[in-house]
Amino acid sequence: MPNHLEELTDALRGSDARKSVTAEQRRVIRQICAAPERWTYTPEDFLIAFKLALVDAANAANIPASPDRNDLLAKLVSVYIEEFFRSPGGAKINPDSTGAPEIAPG
Repeated sequence: MPNHLEELTDALRGSDARKSVTAEQRRVIRQICAAPERWTYTPEDFLIAFKLALVDAANAANIPASPDRNDLLAKLVSVYIEEFFRSPGGAKINPDSTGAPEIAPG
């Protein structure tokens, strides 16, 4: 996710941690979710990479650690999940051979 870190940082810079997710932040997250490298990772690993990049971006944007920051990052992770499953070729839930749900690409 290093390619997206700068754009994510820019989208967070100057944001008010007490406010809602902005259209620009959603746009950046949508681009990340549509990036070709998403197919290199399992959905769970891509989410983990996003969360790590999000913390790095918040630090680089000088958003101080606080409950408001935690709330903002949680909102952004929720948007990521929405966009990940909404994006073209988003993951779909398919039952595996035992009938348990399994996340599969596209």
